[in-house]
Amino acid sequence: TNCTQESGTYLEGLLHDQLAAHRCATQHLDVHLLEYLHDTLTALATGGKHVRCRLVHLAAGQPATRAACVFGACVDLLHSAFLIHDDIIDEDLLRRGEPTVHALAIEALRERGASRPGIDGTSLGLLIGDLAMSYVYQILAEADLSPNLLRQAVGMFGTISAQTIIGELFDVEHNALHETHIAHIARSNHLKTSWYSFVLPLCLGAAAAGRDPEAFSSIGIHLGKAYQAGDDLLGASTTGLSGKAASDVEAGRATLLTAQLARGLSVEEATANV
Repeated sequence: TNCTQESGTYLEGLLHDQLAAHRCATQHLDVHLLEYLHDTLTALATGGKHVRCRLVHLAAGQPATRAACVFGACVDLLHSAFLIHDDIIDEDLLRRGEPTVHALAIEALRERGASRPGIDGTSLGLLIGDLAMSYVYQILAEADLSPNLLRQAVGMFGTISAQTIIGELFDVEHNALHETHIAHIARSNHLKTSWYSFVLPLCLGAAAAGRDPEAFSSIGIHLGKAYQAGDDLLGASTTGLSGKAASDVEAGRATLLTAQLARGLSVEEATANV
């Protein structure tokens, strides 16, 4: 836990410094909205359960190295970028029971009398997500770590980020076409969740400790499949556990559970299968 807090403190400090640098670079412009959205990014990145950051430190072991601290901050920030984009794709207005970044941007523009707050607020949310992703590589570029380790980490982030985006691309297609082929949905889940949420942090932690990252890949893949199945079950409810405004069933999303329901199974049968 202390190691995770160290990564979080490091990340919060970096985001604070980045905002200060942006203020200096745009000193003649109104940066109120940038500051506001940057604060929402910081709250998102430093909140939550920090599952991915914890996995980095778990794989790295004790005592925590500087590399594990840096990588833990990076996976939390990458996760935040994907959450922001995912909320836009799914049109979710709540995350962890609070307004999503693009929902806050829409409301901020509406209060300022913008002519099309929905479109432009969503665009602002998208850009804040892009900014978060760019910060990941800036952190790595400026980290005081060995060139070989940094090259290895950048390669992991680049490859697995691309796999996640491809998985999300397939997910959008599945939702658009009302995909009910369970194997296709499972493959999309695997690409968009298993790799960046479990394989990446475990392999980064192993690399930080000088271990072979490949030894952790299969563990991460199986954990990711289990996690996504659990998340699909959680997403079927609006009891407040998911922190979202609408369930996957209500929103018509293609998940492992909704694909089972589309075949005429009862909720009990579909849940048991998942």
